[in-house]
Amino acid sequence: MQPIFQRLTAEPEEGFRFKTLRAPGFACPWQVHPEHELILVLKGSGYRVVGDSTAPLGPGDLVFAGAEVPHLWQEEDHRGAHEVEALIIQFEEKFWAKPC
Repeated sequence: MQPIFQRLTAEPEEGFRFKTLRAPGFACPWQVHPEHELILVLKGSGYRVVGDSTAPLGPGDLVFAGAEVPHLWQEEDHRGAHEVEALIIQFEEKFWAKPC
């Protein structure tokens, strides 16, 4: 199965994005994007797939998904029946680059 390609930052000069996810379930399909992503789960449970690693997912999990690494977050019952909350930081590689 091919992951869905997404572009997370709107403008090339933006380089960084922070958002809070509060939803009835994780709406994260199998996806890949050029930005790095750091996700802190505050509420909800299920599993995550990052690259070729599958692991349980729950409150307190802090996960780094590197650029171009396919990943997904999924609740256990797959119906979005339980509220989830997460903090997400997405950034491009150049965001950390030092100017010359």
